[in-house]
Amino acid sequence: MRRPLISGTSLSELLASAGSNPDEEPSEQETAEPEVATIDPECERKLERAREKILNLIRERRPRFVPAFELMRVQGNTISLSVPTSELREEILRSKTGMLMRIAELAGITGAIELEVVVNEEIRAARPIKLEDRVKYMTEKNPLIAELRKALDLEVE
Repeated sequence: MRRPLISGTSLSELLASAGSNPDEEPSEQETAEPEVATIDPECERKLERAREKILNLIRERRPRFVPAFELMRVQGNTISLSVPTSELREEILRSKTGMLMRIAELAGITGAIELEVVVNEEIRAARPIKLEDRVKYMTEKNPLIAELRKALDLEVE
């Protein structure tokens, strides 16, 4: 089975996967014809069909990335994500190659996949930030928390 080409891999990774040593000079034949990344014509359809599998994979392996992947958009062979911070963007990009290889395997894609991560500071956290808001949020999720707080005589500080 041919492994899908993933954009964003470093030169040393590409050379290592080809069996070449990065310190060695490439032959004329290797430099004359660079390999062009093929794109699976059914890529977008396969990614949309595998959306739930992809989300389950992200939930298992990278729970911090779940909110970004829940809102992912697919266009052609590109997965587009919006994240609230540049730190999260960098974290996603650091694990890009491994994630894309696993996603390609799950979706049955035989060509290249791109990942586009954009910082959108207007995205707010899904969970409340202040302590009072957190207690209110948790109590709405499970009303028994209010009874537990009363039984243990706990107060929000």
